[in-house]
Amino acid sequence: MKNKKHFFTRIRGITFENRQEAIKTLQEKQELKLVMEEDNPFDSNALMVMTLDNRQLGYISKKFNERIKRELEEGKKYKVEVANIYFCGNSGRLGVNIKMEIKNEE
Repeated sequence: MKNKKHFFTRIRGITFENRQEAIKTLQEKQELKLVMEEDNPFDSNALMVMTLDNRQLGYISKKFNERIKRELEEGKKYKVEVANIYFCGNSGRLGVNIKMEIKNEE
């Protein structure tokens, strides 16, 4: 694949709506998907991070979501996968870092 571009970010909003249970089932390098949530009352650019069987894990950071949403609307594709799973301090909660790679089609 030419012109590979990738970056790492963590999933936000991981403590809501029983998402911790879904996170416990993840494995490193597991493929995930992005889903636009335009009716989100807090962010019209919201991008949900979901498993391929439609379990929501959280959201892409607002720092990136406007640009990524625009690129998705322009037809760009992203490969999203679990980079690693980590403990969030002493809270007992799990966090997830993901690798996002733009797939340029030639």
